[in-house]
Amino acid sequence: MNSSNQRTLIVGDVHGCYDEMVMLLKKMDYDPLKDKLIFVGDVINRGPKSFEVLKFISTNNCQAIKGNHEVALLKYARSGVVRAGSSFNSILRSMGTEKKDWLDWIESWPLFLETDEFIVVHGGLQPGLHPRLTKPEILTRIRTWDGTGHDLNNLSNKPWDYYYRDKKLVVFGHWSQRGLVVKENIIGLDSGCVWGGSLSAVELPRRVIHQVESKKAYRSI
Repeated sequence: MNSSNQRTLIVGDVHGCYDEMVMLLKKMDYDPLKDKLIFVGDVINRGPKSFEVLKFISTNNCQAIKGNHEVALLKYARSGVVRAGSSFNSILRSMGTEKKDWLDWIESWPLFLETDEFIVVHGGLQPGLHPRLTKPEILTRIRTWDGTGHDLNNLSNKPWDYYYRDKKLVVFGHWSQRGLVVKENIIGLDSGCVWGGSLSAVELPRRVIHQVESKKAYRSI
């Protein structure tokens, strides 16, 4: 396939909803030999099949951006402290004797991906700052902007994208309560699949939104 005709499929926060991910990829006629597949982060945790999602990403022609849940998993695993009831325990058990390799691989995921046409990031961008100059916590956790970066989730402040004026498209996730957001220069893909919403993806360059409904609410709000 000519690269100019290649589709880029960007999938929102999967959160372990492997069955819905498979349904969505089937709906989009995903072909790993032809399509570029990117996940916006938070592919794990909360949902039922996190390790299955990780295995899929590791064995197919796709990329994943680190989200706050991947960052939290890495921090938890490398702390050496096991907390009873942590949702990360079952994910780490699933990795078995290859746990170090899996964690090293997740650690290698980028915090953002930029091409000539778009940027993919989990949380969003700090206003006026390129992502390569931005703190990882902001890239993975920002929802609203307070002017300093100390409070990234205060609904009395404006969403970070209110301040984004560039023409380059930014595709992000992380904000399920806000739901699907489609504007000229931003697309927010977290439509709350794990909460009983839907799993969303955008097909570029056509900017077509694809969705499948969640099979159930795996977590209650």
